Amino acid sequence: MSIFVSLTDVPKLTEILKGADICFISTTTDFTAEKNVEVSEGLAIAEACKRACVPNVILSAHIHCEKTIGVPAKHYDAKAEVYQYIRNTLQMPVTMLNIPPLYEMFFDFLRPKINAEGNYELGELASADYS
Repeated sequence: MSIFVSLTDVPKLTEILKGADICFISTTTDFTAEKNVEVSEGLAIAEACKRACVPNVILSAHIHCEKTIGVPAKHYDAKAEVYQYIRNTLQMPVTMLNIPPLYEMFFDFLRPKINAEGNYELGELASADYS
C-alpha cells in the first residue's frame, strides 16, 4: 500500500502515523534549493510523530558542523537542526543514526579538488551555497 503525502503536511502525516510503533526519519538535502526544505520536512515529520504519540523515533542525522567546527555543511547542519528540535523543543526520545559517507564517494562526487587558493575542497560540496 502506498500513500502519497506532502512531507510538510503535519495533519495528514499525523493521521498516517497514528498507531505506529516506530518512525524512521531520513531527509534528503537539495543542494540546488535556495531554502533548506530538508529542515521544514524533518520538523513536520517530527511534529507529526509527537502528535501521533509514536513511541520510537529514529533519525538519520549528523553533528552540526557549523556550530561544532565553524564550517557550514548544509546536509549535516539540517539533520542536526531536526535532531535538536526533537530533543529540545518536542522533548521526545530519539535515536540518532549517524551514517558516514561511503568511501567510494570520495572517488566520485566528493573527489577532493584544489581551489584557487591551493586548498583542497570536497568535490561538488565545494561549489554548494550553504547560506
